[in-house]
Amino acid sequence: MSNSALPTLLSINQRLLKAADIKELSFIIANDTWQIIKYRQACVFLPDRLGRSKLLAVTGLTSPKEATPYSLWLDRVRQQLSTQLKTKQPFAVSPAMVTPELAKSWSEWWPQHVVCVPIIDFDGSIIGSVFIVKESPWSDLELQLLTVLMEQWSYCSQALMRRKKARSWLSVLLSKKLLILVLLLVVALGFVPVRLSSMAEAEIVSLSSEVVSVPMNGVVKEFYVDPNESVVAEAPLFALDDTELLNQRAVTAQALAVAEAEIKRTEQQAFASQERKAELAALRGKVREKELNLDYVEESINRLIVRAPKGGVFTYSDPNEWIGKPVVTGERVGDLAQPSDLGVRLWLPVNDAINLELGAEIKIFLQIDPLNAIEAQLTQTSYHATQSPDGVASYQLRGDLTTPGAARIGLRGVAKVFGETKPLAYWIFRRPLGSLRQWLGF
Repeated sequence: MSNSALPTLLSINQRLLKAADIKELSFIIANDTWQIIKYRQACVFLPDRLGRSKLLAVTGLTSPKEATPYSLWLDRVRQQLSTQLKTKQPFAVSPAMVTPELAKSWSEWWPQHVVCVPIIDFDGSIIGSVFIVKESPWSDLELQLLTVLMEQWSYCSQALMRRKKARSWLSVLLSKKLLILVLLLVVALGFVPVRLSSMAEAEIVSLSSEVVSVPMNGVVKEFYVDPNESVVAEAPLFALDDTELLNQRAVTAQALAVAEAEIKRTEQQAFASQERKAELAALRGKVREKELNLDYVEESINRLIVRAPKGGVFTYSDPNEWIGKPVVTGERVGDLAQPSDLGVRLWLPVNDAINLELGAEIKIFLQIDPLNAIEAQLTQTSYHATQSPDGVASYQLRGDLTTPGAARIGLRGVAKVFGETKPLAYWIFRRPLGSLRQWLGF
């Protein structure tokens, strides 16, 4: 190596070390090496960001195009020569080393004197190559310089590749075979059968309950039992205000007393007057009417206290919401439930509805014990959606508990209702497709 080439070699080495990426390094190799060794053209093949060996730089070109006849021919030559790269030193290549088809176009693209400089990895494998062509034969000094430059190119290439960490995982992740394998796996998973399910609000109720309603118009006065309290048959539950009926009874009793006094006076006068005797039948009728009115008022007073028709649990809302509230005949106040015959009532939102069959499995997760599920079976479904207690349009479902002694009336939570088995793809795209059809209108 001459002393005049040493400063140029050191300057190129500095630029190689300062290269920001593989593309910039390839440009320096293809163009700045000409300052030391005179050649016609250099073609640089190095791994790109995905780890694939690619034509990254050609002397005199800012960015080589991939789809030109020259680049396509050059890539085929590289692929054939890569199988013959057994040496780790620059070596000459000739048309005899490629197929006759490629050798026929050799003179069109390249002269006869071509040298291939392999790019060596730290582990000794060949990861790239640089093809340098010139019209005159290569001298021993030029080959020695290429050997020195090969070591610099290899070191800088590996340093940049390790910095980006592209070859370690991205090249494998984005390889065509792996992408095809992942695509086939996703398609296969789409046919995996899964059970459809929906979540719904749940409440433990009695399956054999009796409605407790108001016997007459009035105002609720007081409750004798607390909500969800057990009662026996004929036990008083609540009472209506009796002020109006007590006043009415007093007035009716007074009117009856007046009528009875009138008929006694008329009976005494009837001995002396036939006219007064004729009035006795009408007066007796008025007395009977007053007696019937009094009996009705007494019966109404007795009905002011509502009693349990049989034993059970009296369920209703807060007593403060009822006391002082005007009610009408037949208005529902609560339910008299049987704690031995429990079930579950569900409110399934319309947007989450699925096809359900009687006997479908239900898993209930109560708020007091969310870790342990209670089993149930679907026994009843509504055909029309109604408004749930939370104001959501929902279908009302009922089910029988199959886990005895696991709950009590009034407990609330959420339930998971299981439907028919469908492919996983149907489960994933069911809601998006439904929303799309509603938006498109077909």
